Amino acid sequence: MKRVLLLLLVLLYTLYAKEVHYNLVIDYKTVNYTGVEVQAMTINDGIPGPTIEVTEGDWVTIEVQNRMDVSTSIHWHGILFPKHNDQDGVPYLTTKPIKAQSSHTFRFPLLQSGTYWYHSHTGLQEQRGIYGSIVIHPKVETHKVDKEFVVVLSDWTNEDPQEVMRTLKRESEYYAIKKGSVQSLAGAIKNDGVSNMLTQWWNQMPGMDISDIYYDAFFINGKQSSSLDAKAGEKIRLRIINASASTYFYVQNAKNPLQIISSDGVDVEPFHQDKLLIAVAETYDAIITVPENGAYELRATAQDGSGQASLFIGSGKKVAVSDIPKPNLYGMKCGASMKPKKGGMKCGGSMKCGSGKMNMGKATRPMSPYPKLKALAKTTLPKEKKWREVHLKLVGDMRSYIWSFNGKTITEEDKIHIKKGENVRFIFENETMMHHPLHLHGHFFRVLNQHGDFSPLKHTVDIQPLAISTIEFEANYEKDWLFHCHILYHMMSGMTRVVSYDTSRTLEEQKDYKTFIDHFSKWYVWADVLALSQMNEGVIKAANGKHRIIGYFESDWDKEYDTYLVYDRFIDRYSSWFVGGSFADREEDRNRAIVGFNYLLPLLIDTQIWIDHTGDARISLAKEVMLTNNMGLELEYQYDTDLKSEWAATLDYRVNKRLSFAVRYHDEHKAGVGVRLFF
Repeated sequence: MKRVLLLLLVLLYTLYAKEVHYNLVIDYKTVNYTGVEVQAMTINDGIPGPTIEVTEGDWVTIEVQNRMDVSTSIHWHGILFPKHNDQDGVPYLTTKPIKAQSSHTFRFPLLQSGTYWYHSHTGLQEQRGIYGSIVIHPKVETHKVDKEFVVVLSDWTNEDPQEVMRTLKRESEYYAIKKGSVQSLAGAIKNDGVSNMLTQWWNQMPGMDISDIYYDAFFINGKQSSSLDAKAGEKIRLRIINASASTYFYVQNAKNPLQIISSDGVDVEPFHQDKLLIAVAETYDAIITVPENGAYELRATAQDGSGQASLFIGSGKKVAVSDIPKPNLYGMKCGASMKPKKGGMKCGGSMKCGSGKMNMGKATRPMSPYPKLKALAKTTLPKEKKWREVHLKLVGDMRSYIWSFNGKTITEEDKIHIKKGENVRFIFENETMMHHPLHLHGHFFRVLNQHGDFSPLKHTVDIQPLAISTIEFEANYEKDWLFHCHILYHMMSGMTRVVSYDTSRTLEEQKDYKTFIDHFSKWYVWADVLALSQMNEGVIKAANGKHRIIGYFESDWDKEYDTYLVYDRFIDRYSSWFVGGSFADREEDRNRAIVGFNYLLPLLIDTQIWIDHTGDARISLAKEVMLTNNMGLELEYQYDTDLKSEWAATLDYRVNKRLSFAVRYHDEHKAGVGVRLFF
């Protein structure tokens, strides 16, 4: 009987549902936002793409035409599907890629209402411009307003995103240097943070890093500054979408706090928020009332303080938002064991994390407003169902730029197995100093907070630094659904899983799945060459996840050289092992097979120990200290049981991405000056 009723409901739904059609055309376009011409990817000739505006209960048909010479895709972020995953848009996992000069038609019913968005899920294309907004109006409006306005936040880099990833992989401080956010000895002295810095070093903790990348601009609806004409007294519903690749934003209104009424498309108990921290891929709906006598700024400020975008609402003289002071990155103070803290950080003017405190600035810098999120109805799961509990540690290493769950990237461990009919609980333990916005495709989950039975429903959850958080959901679908960090570069470097119902696959689906996993296995190659008046030194590296090939050479002007070539296997952020060969033309040296180990000692001292096939050994120690934002000092010591010891000190001043000036003293080759070139 139930099946018959369900079938009748589906038939009625189909008969009376409205059909809505959209056409999206993806193509290249040359843009110039900051004085540099860049080939972008656009949807219908714009960044962002057009808003898909529909009503709950509609059926939507969207034809996506790909006019580029590479394949692409579109994922409907936060959209629920009746049963299957074939409309979800993840290439090779759920949906065929949209190949070059071809098209694909999506068709699905709208089972929900709210604010959502769409974006490419192919490589790093989202960073290049393939994203847009979705507005699904409810059948019955719950909030009466005079106007609605979509606010799409995003970040922009003039660099090719693949070059961005290569830069992140090469253990470079370049983006921090460009932002002026290097944690240097001079900065620590200026900010009374020397003790904190030494404590971090001793505990093998890198400097605080809020954002990995330098961005050339930040946008609201594709513009750094724009205006919205509105009359005084009008109530406006702002549909705020963070469509950035890796930037969290503080959103502020110049006149009054935002009245938050919805999170990730689901209505919540309204509350007021002065500074809204919105994670990557989240959406919030807020209501504001347009004040008299002025155009008041709605500002989105990058969490790391590196830039902003503005929308002035109203008419007349512009009234700006008060600036948010940049975070004090020298305020981090941690004990010997920084452990994640249940419930996340409690944040006023400082943040408590485990046993430490982090003073992030002179003014309050709130975290995500999750304590204020309360569902309108109970969200508890059926008690009669079996429970499955999954523990996931969020692990990262900035120097090798490897991000993972439980220390394993998707190429090492690809699936989280669940069964249809279960209640599933994910417990996240963030062991990193960064926020991670985690998104589960095709599902909504409850984010457990102090509201208990009324914990909010979301599709993307912000996991705060050094925090423990829990989500729960009903496993009521089939097949495979992607789960990943929505910081684009974290996702592509390994912090990704497939939540799998273990539905059987056809042979073609098995082949597609392997292709999907292979997309996360990409080699990046780079090199540094130090050319000095008394000697030369260089290194070339190729990295693929936890695998690296490293070649090193050192030579003087008498053409004597010392080189090694090794395969290096990453273990964790502290250690790796390697095997290879060392080659030299010095009389006192010789060619030898070597096996060794790298380890990060307290005080962030890099240690390398190897032994060759004859039993001789070598130990090397290296420590780099940034003296100022652009200038670093590297100290090196090496002891070889065959060659005895040598040491060197190098002062390096970074000019740009490709060049730095260097002065070095080497105990054998003496003093010299030159340049370091980065390739």
